[in-house]
Amino acid sequence: MNERRQPSSIDRFFWSRGVGLFGYVRNPMALGFLIASISTLGLGVAMTAISFASGGKMPFVVGIANIVVATIFGGVSFWAGRRAKNIPTTEVRLSSQARGLLTRIGQHIGWHDTSHDWDWATGPTGNFLAGLFGQKTASNVIAAPAAALLEKACFEYNRVWGLLKIADGSTGRSKQLVPQMRVAADEAMISILNQVSLLDKSPETHGTISAQVGQQSGKLKELADHLEGLLSEPASVADRLVSSNVMDGVLDNLRMERIANEELRDFNSTNN
Repeated sequence: MNERRQPSSIDRFFWSRGVGLFGYVRNPMALGFLIASISTLGLGVAMTAISFASGGKMPFVVGIANIVVATIFGGVSFWAGRRAKNIPTTEVRLSSQARGLLTRIGQHIGWHDTSHDWDWATGPTGNFLAGLFGQKTASNVIAAPAAALLEKACFEYNRVWGLLKIADGSTGRSKQLVPQMRVAADEAMISILNQVSLLDKSPETHGTISAQVGQQSGKLKELADHLEGLLSEPASVADRLVSSNVMDGVLDNLRMERIANEELRDFNSTNN
């Protein structure tokens, strides 16, 4: 039996970033603590009210404790929200059609990559099930012209996102540009999803949408090419000064020692 095919670029995009773009939240930490604060405050008020109605001390203590915790959660949420104001975020939003498209993809291939959860998913059992029912991939639920455009766009977006992860761990100019590059890539991808979702429903729009998606995909490719260039540049003097890479320090010392030994040998040979 043939081995299962690798997931498509659309599949990998959806599992890694599609879900995040679908429910784009400015700051998940702030939102989480806000929800916790509201729920805890509600419980605290309820327990306090019960204590006044029944005259019990324990509900009063529990209620006050919950109110204090809710206040702390609220403070953390406010602090996280204030910090998020300095984080660049995309102003482009998914259309209702694009959300519907992502929902269909998620319902078909799953909301995360399950191939790493169980060994049997990529083993003989998984191959048998894939051969019996067909391998689930995003293109199964997208019209062929739209799927072809989206596959190319997702390839370039995945390439940008992978390079951004590398750049985020670097010390050069590329690291400084990472936040802006992420926003630029996300905006381009959201725009592509909005266009492709229209094409999926109205194949008659292929000519116009194909040109627009092609432009956005070209920009993603250009961004990836520029980022590759930045990452392949030799480290500047300033980058090396701020670098804490132990390997660089060791290699520098060894190079200096080798040069000193060569100069000493040349000096001795000249005097002799």
